[in-house]
Amino acid sequence: MRRKFLKHSVLLMLCVGIVLISLAFIQSLTPSEKARSVRSEHDISTLNNGEYRFDVFGRENLWAQKVLLLKTNAGELFVYVLPSNEEGIPLPEHWWGFGNNMHLCKDFRPTITIDGNIKCHDIDMPDWGKDAWIWDLNGKSRTFWVADLMSPSIEIRNQTVYINL
Repeated sequence: MRRKFLKHSVLLMLCVGIVLISLAFIQSLTPSEKARSVRSEHDISTLNNGEYRFDVFGRENLWAQKVLLLKTNAGELFVYVLPSNEEGIPLPEHWWGFGNNMHLCKDFRPTITIDGNIKCHDIDMPDWGKDAWIWDLNGKSRTFWVADLMSPSIEIRNQTVYINL
């Protein structure tokens, strides 16, 4: 009788301990209030369907970063974080990625149609880049060797987009 009671008591305490440890672990996965308060915020109340806008991300980095806020004609919102500098959006070089020969796109923007895309519209870009530097509105590259656009997780609250980076 005592063994059975002791056995059940130990198992019960073990289960309670596992549950408490699991709860603490799960809560640690959500951002703290301090981290949530310094997220990048972007007002989308003036962004209508079929429009896009570039905002400054506002974080110190090797490259300045821009946020592309894009709303499709159907009202679906896409958010992308792009490296940038004062000359444009850097696009990867054909063989070596972001090396010395990268192209800085001065006219990087989406075409918002049913089969729309996001691409560089520069006149002076290399011929091979015209087919390579194209992404669909979901940010997926049309070529295997060009990375997809960075689409961070977001939270939308009261017409404000919070970027979770």
